[in-house]
Amino acid sequence: MPSLKTRPLKRFAIVGALCVAVFGIGGMHSFLVMNQPADAEILVVEGWVPEYALRSAALEFNRGGYSLLVTTGGPSEKDCPGCPTSAAISARRIVKLGVKEANVIAVPAPYVAFDRTLTSAQAFKKFLDGSDMRLSKGVNILTVGPHARKTYTVYRKVLPPGVHIGMISVPTDDYDPRFWWASPAGIKWVSRDMAGYLYALLFYW
Repeated sequence: MPSLKTRPLKRFAIVGALCVAVFGIGGMHSFLVMNQPADAEILVVEGWVPEYALRSAALEFNRGGYSLLVTTGGPSEKDCPGCPTSAAISARRIVKLGVKEANVIAVPAPYVAFDRTLTSAQAFKKFLDGSDMRLSKGVNILTVGPHARKTYTVYRKVLPPGVHIGMISVPTDDYDPRFWWASPAGIKWVSRDMAGYLYALLFYW
């Protein structure tokens, strides 16, 4: 009889095999990497993204006609009073990259061990609900690589149906997207984000 510890691994392997069967090797990556920007007035940047993605965010904001750039994310550690959140850290970096400080707002989220994207989306919704902003266009969310599909799914479930959501996926430099299955980093990214997308699709309400 298999131990309880091996059952999640077997379930994960089954899910992975089903995803490969449905999407194919190349199709899984292209499905997860959503790059569908909308006509938007707010650019939301996931605070955990690396420096090269923050540079892309600064360029996108300055050329995209946005009125506001919002960074999201919580603290990296639970027991760390006063530690900056990833939202605050990324906001400072983006200002240094050339975006006017008056146009940048950090929207921090509380610490959670899991469901960080969901918690950040909920914090952003709370920010919108408490602000005087009335969206006349939509929101673009900038993230990295195959995390885009999960991010879109989460924000689509959290924000009101009338909010138009676009996605901008900055290519990751951790692996070659054309041959992601040949790289340990590529396998980790795609398997993790496919599992995260399915979890968000099935269990977030």
